[in-house]
Amino acid sequence: MRNEPTSEVEKHYPPSQSASPYNAYYLKGCEAVARSPNYASCLFKINEYERGAPVTYAEECNQAISKGACQAVGMRDEEELKGVAMYFYPSTVWRNRMITNLTPEDELLKASVANKLSFVSNDPRAANFKGRYQEYVPKQTKPSATSLAPAAKSVMTISDDGYTAAINAAMKELPPTPVPATLKPAIHPGESPLQFARRIAALHQ
Repeated sequence: MRNEPTSEVEKHYPPSQSASPYNAYYLKGCEAVARSPNYASCLFKINEYERGAPVTYAEECNQAISKGACQAVGMRDEEELKGVAMYFYPSTVWRNRMITNLTPEDELLKASVANKLSFVSNDPRAANFKGRYQEYVPKQTKPSATSLAPAAKSVMTISDDGYTAAINAAMKELPPTPVPATLKPAIHPGESPLQFARRIAALHQ
């Protein structure tokens, strides 16, 4: 029974695409299992058999592979020879049913029409579809009391080489403290600054 390539072959996917879990391509029929298996599952069983770890739940497949009677082996070899995924059908679901390459055309038409009519994008860039734009407009909230409160003064950090500048800046922020006139030492007439300093120092000894 001939299994036909899909139109996806024109996208030139690599052969590995056929083994992906998103492949909904089903064989038209397989004599080994007496049903239409999923091609990706066939590739998995073939790979396991060839690496020396055949799956225990598919003994009929293992026998078909060993005898050269597995259709999927020939399909895989054809894909590798041409370098493209010939038997890949993108997975889609409609009404909880998987749509495959074996789905009747009338069902495909219904699903296609229904999807076009009911499809609504979740992408905010398309949110204006049917007036859904408002769902994505950020809601403005009133500012809280905390946000309106004046910011607290930041604590000044002082580096090792900036002590002098920091102290001077702090001194400027302090209110001036008047010094009583009786405590202000006066320099005597004819007294040098050095003599004045020594005299004051002597008073405190």
